[in-house]
Amino acid sequence: MDAKRFLAVFVAVATVVFGSCKDELTLPATVHFEFGMVTFQNEDPAQGGQKSNVPSPNRYAIESGVLRVDAIEFDGRRSHGKDVYFISNFSEAIVSQLESQSSNIKVDFDIPQGEYNRVDITLHLVNGTDIPFRLEGAFSYGQSNVIPIHFEYAYTEEIAIKAKPKEGTNIILSKEKVSNARVIVDTEFLFRFLNPGVIANANRVVQGGEEIILINQLNNVDVFNQVANRFSKSISVEFE
Repeated sequence: MDAKRFLAVFVAVATVVFGSCKDELTLPATVHFEFGMVTFQNEDPAQGGQKSNVPSPNRYAIESGVLRVDAIEFDGRRSHGKDVYFISNFSEAIVSQLESQSSNIKVDFDIPQGEYNRVDITLHLVNGTDIPFRLEGAFSYGQSNVIPIHFEYAYTEEIAIKAKPKEGTNIILSKEKVSNARVIVDTEFLFRFLNPGVIANANRVVQGGEEIILINQLNNVDVFNQVANRFSKSISVEFE
């Protein structure tokens, strides 16, 4: 085989291989989004924050929550192939019960497979009459007195989060398997510096005939600000 013919064959083979790799990078990998939370229980400082069989005078727990999202924005940078960007277009808002990791609609995306060295997820909180983020729990004082706690975050915002892989340094998406993107609200991060004594002295309101401790932008504002200032940093996204 002469040199010119060898070069032509090499170029043809290289073109086929390169084209094949390029096609592989356009194949879709399914990514399923689910939303959950880390629950939190705080004890009175008199017991050093340690759990005990003897109830402390003041303690509270955050055990459930709702997150409402209008849209999810995906901005991914790949080691090979073009970067990927899109924003979701759902017919209705995503309403997630965080304690049960359940949502009103299935949140799946087909995203070009490959190795992503950076993925930024932006959650667009609902814009409307519904409260975008709500947590519920209970405050216990004395031996048997319990009062509900409601935390409400009513601001419409875009929460930007740098996603991380469960293992390794890069996020790998493959057409061969479904990847889970777990959006987690860490309520321990939100409330861990909030002394039970502060909640014990919080103002109370009556909703639906029930007395509750309501923490929002209008009620117990000082407490609200302490928690709300940590909200955007309390959310993580992990791909597994």
